[in-house]
Amino acid sequence: MKVNRFSFLSILPLLIALILSGCSNPSAQAAPTTIPAASTEIVKPVAPSSTPPAPAATALPTGTTVPTQTIEPTVSPTQLPAGVFFRDDFTKDLQPGWTWKDENKERWTITQDGWLQILADDPYLFFDNSQANVLFRDLPDGDFDVIIHATANPTEPNQNIQIILYQDNKNYMEINRGFCGPCQNPGSGFFMDFEIAGSRSFYEKLSKATDFYLKLRSQNKVLSGYYALEPEKWILLGKLGNYYQFKRVGIGATNSDPEHKINSDLVARIDFVEIRKPK
Repeated sequence: MKVNRFSFLSILPLLIALILSGCSNPSAQAAPTTIPAASTEIVKPVAPSSTPPAPAATALPTGTTVPTQTIEPTVSPTQLPAGVFFRDDFTKDLQPGWTWKDENKERWTITQDGWLQILADDPYLFFDNSQANVLFRDLPDGDFDVIIHATANPTEPNQNIQIILYQDNKNYMEINRGFCGPCQNPGSGFFMDFEIAGSRSFYEKLSKATDFYLKLRSQNKVLSGYYALEPEKWILLGKLGNYYQFKRVGIGATNSDPEHKINSDLVARIDFVEIRKPK
């Protein structure tokens, strides 16, 4: 087929013009990329979990001991048995309610093994109206027993360790483990001395025991003195009636040596003091 050369050449400038015209038309250009408007929604951050994930369990080797927390026990005050008004075991400090007469701090102590230890001095309450380190407390109303467990070894007149019911030098009573020089039977033993309204006397039982129990009892208006070499195996030493109504009890030790003739000081040790209803 033959092409009309003239016809093609005649329309060639027209085709070129149309192509150039299309390239310069803005509407024919590609549309620009649209940037989306900023969102007005507030996006809250996600809070981290308050509980961290538990670590994976790790098996312990066989025989491994897992330590446990030690819980200290709650210490409660010790309750006294029925019928006991007061007890002091001298484990650390004196129980409330004690008062010293003529205290000499250099001559008494509470030992590490729980004894009240008194190093006796020379004055004697019933001779001199003074005695170092007599420990007093109030008595309950009605009947009562006062008991001590003690050790002492009196070897010279008139050393003694005593429980004392005392109002004044004309009204007192004591039971003691001592050494009596002017007694009818001089020597070491248990003694119950008393003076009521000026009337004075005593009971005695010779003994060389160094570990013993003493008890004073007030019951039905009668005062009685006891000693024992084993717990609760009491031996009556003496009794008296129509006595002064005592309000205080004391424990102490003395060399009873106003003339300072004794060469040694008695060492008295008290394990406990108990005040209770008579059994």
